[in-house]
Amino acid sequence: TALCEYISQWTELFIPDNGKKMGLTTPVSVIAQSNSFRKEEPFSAKLEFRATKTAYLSSKEEKDVEKGGDQNDDSKNKEETKQGGVEFIVDDDDSSRQFYVVARRWNIDEDTMVKEMS
Repeated sequence: TALCEYISQWTELFIPDNGKKMGLTTPVSVIAQSNSFRKEEPFSAKLEFRATKTAYLSSKEEKDVEKGGDQNDDSKNKEETKQGGVEFIVDDDDSSRQFYVVARRWNIDEDTMVKEMS
């Protein structure tokens, strides 16, 4: 559909500079874009936030610092926290044949700090 094509082209605008010119402060990658709209499976396009070095600490890291521990010891050994992203889904309502778009957060670890502007 034209709506799927529009969203597909819109997400491609984020590719050259990871979303900077589009006004994003966190770099993104465009991933898992389905190529066509099929009845069995809705169209989907995803923007995934890339990890950046920030001053934010997880709640566990904050507690360690309060207890006098060093949060860096833990962070060296743990896996990188998933920063999440936004998934855009285009689907249709069988009864009315109307299309709708859903934008939802996805791929987030429980320790991920959701920033105010997200």
